[in-house]
Amino acid sequence: MYFDPKSSGARIKKLRAAHGLTQEEFSQHLNISDSHLRKMESGVSGGSIDLLVEIAEYFDVSLDYLILGKTLSEEIMRKRINAAINILNACVNEY
Repeated sequence: MYFDPKSSGARIKKLRAAHGLTQEEFSQHLNISDSHLRKMESGVSGGSIDLLVEIAEYFDVSLDYLILGKTLSEEIMRKRINAAINILNACVNEY
C-alpha cells in the first residue's frame, strides 16, 4: 500500500467535517493557510510529516489511517475490547 494524496486528503476532509470544523477554523488551528489545507484535502499537495502528526493527534487517529487508510483489523479490535472488558470486570469485582 502506498501513499495516495487524494485518498489521504479525503480522510482529512472527512475527519474535519465530522468534527464540525470549517477549513478556515481547522487551518487556523494548524497554523497554516486555508489554501494549503484545501490543497491537502483535494490531494494537490501533501503536508509535512510534522503537520500530518499534528492532524492525526488532533483527531485521535493513527498515522497509518491518515496516510495509508489502514484501520485496525477486526481481530485486534476484538482483543482490545476483551481486554477493556476484563479491566472493567476487575474494577467491578474490587468494589
